[in-house]
Amino acid sequence: MFNKKSKPQSVVGFIVDQIEHAIMEQGLEPGDKLPSSRELQKMLGTSHGTLREALRILEQKGLTESRLGRSGGIYVRAVSSDQVSESLGLLIRQKQVSQEHLFVFRCTLEVSAASLASVNPDKSDIQRLKKLQGKAGVLLRKGLSAWAAFFEIENQLHQLLARMTHNLLFESVLLTVYNNYPNYNHNRIPFDVNNMETIFDEWEQLIQAIENKRPDTAGMVMTRHIHLFFPPGMGQDSK
Repeated sequence: MFNKKSKPQSVVGFIVDQIEHAIMEQGLEPGDKLPSSRELQKMLGTSHGTLREALRILEQKGLTESRLGRSGGIYVRAVSSDQVSESLGLLIRQKQVSQEHLFVFRCTLEVSAASLASVNPDKSDIQRLKKLQGKAGVLLRKGLSAWAAFFEIENQLHQLLARMTHNLLFESVLLTVYNNYPNYNHNRIPFDVNNMETIFDEWEQLIQAIENKRPDTAGMVMTRHIHLFFPPGMGQDSK
């Protein structure tokens, strides 16, 4: 089950790798129970302290979980996108990713997301898009006094579009970006009703393209839309 021929510098890291490899190699599924701690110590030839630290790391990675009680022990955990989202969110909140790189990333990924959402959209999702667009229209008529609320609806439209890809990677990454860079949309756009009108019109065109199942048009509109949020001089070559 385990391969003890070679060890890296970190003994704990070696144990983590061995257990992770064994889980994958044995085809264990979420809910399957691993050998007891005592058995793992013998199988891996390691101490209680080293194994405990390795299991702690595996739990942090979201691969295993410890349960108490009569049926307690170490179990394989269902892997989710939470760990990736948390790490990416932390990078953004700590400003480890430059605004320039974040904008380029958004432009690339969201254009693809818009195209994917247009391939075979659910009627219920289209109705949700139109409902949010209707709310945006009400706020638009209120003018600059509704600036922040308008962009909150705009953010919700982006989130719904990410979910409409039905692709966990797109959804997880894009939602993390939206949720961890608060208010950056309307902070990058000049305080002007004309900009609100432009954004509203682009969403109207985008929703129409999605409803008509036209991925190329949806991608083109999203490209134009994202460029509104680029800092001056950025992305000019890709227009």
